[in-house]
Amino acid sequence: MRLGLRSHFIVLCCVLFSLVVSPGGLLSSTEGVRQVGTDWILEGPNLRVVVHKGTMAVDVTDKVTHTTWKMSDNGKHDLTIKNAEGMRELSLGGADAVITPTRRGHWLGIAVRFTYLPIKLDVLLQPRLDEVSFRLSPTQEDRVVFAAYPRPFDLPQSPDAMSIIPVQEGFLLPGDYKFPVSVGHRAMARVTGLETYQKLSMPWWGQVQGPSSVMAFLETPDDATVYLRHPAGGPTELNTLWLPSLGFMRYPRRVVYIFRPHWNYVSMVEYFRHWMQQHGEWRTLTE
Repeated sequence: MRLGLRSHFIVLCCVLFSLVVSPGGLLSSTEGVRQVGTDWILEGPNLRVVVHKGTMAVDVTDKVTHTTWKMSDNGKHDLTIKNAEGMRELSLGGADAVITPTRRGHWLGIAVRFTYLPIKLDVLLQPRLDEVSFRLSPTQEDRVVFAAYPRPFDLPQSPDAMSIIPVQEGFLLPGDYKFPVSVGHRAMARVTGLETYQKLSMPWWGQVQGPSSVMAFLETPDDATVYLRHPAGGPTELNTLWLPSLGFMRYPRRVVYIFRPHWNYVSMVEYFRHWMQQHGEWRTLTE
């Protein structure tokens, strides 16, 4: 009898433990969403994501490599809307918004609902995969023309900092490259409509900062490209530019940032190949 009670106790402990550590179960003590002042913190075992409500900048700390990816506070290109007066650029920073914690399956994060901007934003963390998702959804089909959010990370002007851009044959851009480089700037420099832009040859881009790296995977790649600004000597500004569909942003856009220690461009290409194979979209030359 005593042995039977002990066996049931062991089974119960195992069930509770599986709930805590499994992605679909309860959160562990290192995971969660909390508000500190006006900031919101999404916590995982390896990542800490801080969303600053005042600027809508999002900083991500890689706990494994002790590296912080700091997002730019400059949001002047966040949104481009069209109204009776013409085209107008707006920042998400400083806009009146209601923020609430949310959880969707294995993802935990925040839902940002702007009072006056025709867009809504969800920032989510997958704590076991070290991924951060940004989802922009227009609330009016005939208002938002462009979006350039999430903003660029502040990359050091250093040869150890690298941007990986798969445009045409693809290229690597050191953080201190001595010549100016730009991609997508003509699309943003419009007044009355879209000018030419360069499409991505693969739906992702990446950056390396010392021992830490991030790969931005575009889950809605059809109307998207990169927006790259690099003056002579740096610093590099690189982020996703969401393009209009029939004149406006008419459907939600989503990019997932995958953080890994010691990745390079080869690792990112291998991840992309694996993703294509897993989703049945991989085709070899022989096929």
